[in-house]
Amino acid sequence: MSNQSRYITHPSIVDKDKTTILVVDPSQEDLDQLTSHLQNTDVDYDVYLYDGDIGDLQWLNHISPNCDQTLIDDASQVSIMPTSTRYTAGTLLDHFGKITA
Repeated sequence: MSNQSRYITHPSIVDKDKTTILVVDPSQEDLDQLTSHLQNTDVDYDVYLYDGDIGDLQWLNHISPNCDQTLIDDASQVSIMPTSTRYTAGTLLDHFGKITA
């Protein structure tokens, strides 16, 4: 398996050539599970990670419309409409698995 998934963090922006997911305020547990999932899948993803404490809404508003899915931890203060999905701690992969490339 030759997985080419990658994490992209603020302030980076990459050309869209894979299924692109934005994950907002994930817990460390969610990140660990996501990393394991990405290492064991045949699907390549670009996963933008956004920490709400950064506060760069211009960057967030620039990347979010180009993402195939936006997943926001339910405890986050960040809100992106209309295509975002909120998830509770520990359930990130439940939603991630519903995304089709």
